[in-house]
Amino acid sequence: MANVLTLEKKKEITSAEKKVNGFMTRNRKPILIVAIVLILAAIGICVYVGIMDSQRKAGIAAVDEIEYKYTNGFDALTEEEIVARQNEAMDSLSSYTDKKGVVGVRANMLAADISFAKKDYLGSKDYWIAAAEADTKAYTSPICYYNAGVCYEESGDSQTAATYYQKAVDNDSFLMEPRALMGIARAKEASGDYAGAAESYQKMVDDFSSDEWTDLAQTRLIQLQIEGKISK
Repeated sequence: MANVLTLEKKKEITSAEKKVNGFMTRNRKPILIVAIVLILAAIGICVYVGIMDSQRKAGIAAVDEIEYKYTNGFDALTEEEIVARQNEAMDSLSSYTDKKGVVGVRANMLAADISFAKKDYLGSKDYWIAAAEADTKAYTSPICYYNAGVCYEESGDSQTAATYYQKAVDNDSFLMEPRALMGIARAKEASGDYAGAAESYQKMVDDFSSDEWTDLAQTRLIQLQIEGKISK
C-alpha cells in the first residue's frame, strides 16, 4: 500500500512539474522581461540613493567651506573686509539655499546669520523660514521659526513676530519655550493685545515657576493690572 501511495505522489509531482514547465515555456519572454525590469529597478534605486547621499555629503562640505572662509580670522577684519566676506559668502550660498534637507537647512541658517549681522532683518527672516521648512522634522526647525520671530520683531511687525514665536512653542522639540513665550507676550504688548500678552505671561508663571523669565513675567502681569490694561 505504501508503494502505491508513493507512486501516486510521484505522478502528482510529475504532473505539477509538467504544468509549471509548460507555463514557464509559454511565458518565458514576459517572465524574463519582468525579471529584467525588477533587476533594473533595484539597480536604479541603489544608484539613486548613492547619488543622493554623495550630493548631500558634497553639499554639506561646500557649506562648511563657505562658513570657514567667512569666519576664519573674522575678529581681526576691518569693516570693509567684513562686508567683502559677507558678500562673498552670500554669493556662494545662493547655489545651496534652495536645497531641501540638511544642506538647505545649513545654507539658509548661515545666510540668515549673515543677513542679521548686516541688519537686513527682512532678508534674514526669509532665510530663517526657508531653513525651518527645508526640514520641518529637524530639531533646528523650531529654532529657525523663533529666529524668524526675532527678525519680524526687529523690523517692527509685532503681530507676525508673535505668530512665529508661537510656531516655535508648538513644536515639542523646542527647548526654549519660556523665552518664546516672553517673545509672544512682548510682541502682543507692542501691538496692543494686552489680553494675549497676559495669557502668555500667565502660562510662564503657571508652567515654568523655576525659570529665570518667570519673575519678569509676574512683574509684567502686575504692571498691566496696575495700568488697567487687564483685569485683576
